[in-house]
Amino acid sequence: MSFSKEKREQIIFRFLKEIKYQPHRSIAAICQSLGISKQTGYRYTQALEREGVLYKPAGSSRYKLRAKNIFRFRIPNLGLDESVVYDENIAPHIRSLPSAGIRKVKYASQEMINNVIEHSEGAFLGIIVQEDAVSVRLIISDDGIGIFKKIADTFSLPSMNDAILELDKGKCTTDPKRHTGEGIFFSSKMFDLFFIQANQLTYIARNSQSRSFLLEDIKGQRLRGTRISMELTKDDTGSIDDIFRQYSDGTTFAFNKTVVSVVHLIDRRNTTDMTLVSRSQARRLLHRFDRFSSVVLDFAEIESIGQGFADEIFRVYRREHPEVEISFIRANSSIRRMIEHVQNTI
Repeated sequence: MSFSKEKREQIIFRFLKEIKYQPHRSIAAICQSLGISKQTGYRYTQALEREGVLYKPAGSSRYKLRAKNIFRFRIPNLGLDESVVYDENIAPHIRSLPSAGIRKVKYASQEMINNVIEHSEGAFLGIIVQEDAVSVRLIISDDGIGIFKKIADTFSLPSMNDAILELDKGKCTTDPKRHTGEGIFFSSKMFDLFFIQANQLTYIARNSQSRSFLLEDIKGQRLRGTRISMELTKDDTGSIDDIFRQYSDGTTFAFNKTVVSVVHLIDRRNTTDMTLVSRSQARRLLHRFDRFSSVVLDFAEIESIGQGFADEIFRVYRREHPEVEISFIRANSSIRRMIEHVQNTI
């Protein structure tokens, strides 16, 4: 079977995308999912390796995409203007993205640079732009206090996990007089992959899976400063306005809806217990819910909840804050039964 040039380019792009984001899959499995023969897939692979698009790391049998057009920039954090930094040091290096992607990078990069300027307490700003055949990655870093510690200290939170939970909710800022706390929240929703490394922790948002994760930053060992990485595929044409609308009432861009990953209440680095029992845990989760008109609780990975935890959220808080609509998704049958039990006592 022969393909037109345009069709072949589309298949090769999807082929490379699978290699990059599904590294455990064999070339044969990728070919099957794309509806092409193994011979065609291996022919593509050999040609892409000759062109320098793909390579095999030493000692590995799996292909990786070779990064190109790497741009690095480091400058003292003194008298900076985020729009000027973007125009001079980022915009010239993201032209391979579609216009919708460029708009996302422009919004997010200026928000992150502004955070470095005004919140990091660091002496330097760093920028890296990397590109391969599938995506563009932007890395913005500083050598300051670290974002999770900054939030934990400002709100007197008991742990770094609680800082990540507050970021996950949105409207989290350490300077409410000058900022709304929307920048990181919306930036994290715009990219295929978004992660924050700080204070020996890594927060990862994979928007294609609607999931967020928390890992110990063993590789980076980032004792000081914050490193934010944002990656966007070159076929991303999603509208930035659609993302704003997801978290609004649909008539304006007012940020009044949010989705919270309940799993961030649990320190997954130090426990395998995926249950939530106490009212104090519920109160930590409920902190700042009154800033929204609608909150969706995502119970993915949570195995069960106790009566006190459920009662505090779905009876006590609802009674005290009828203006806040609380719903839930991805709850197993045990969690749903407990929620129904406390709701029946209202």
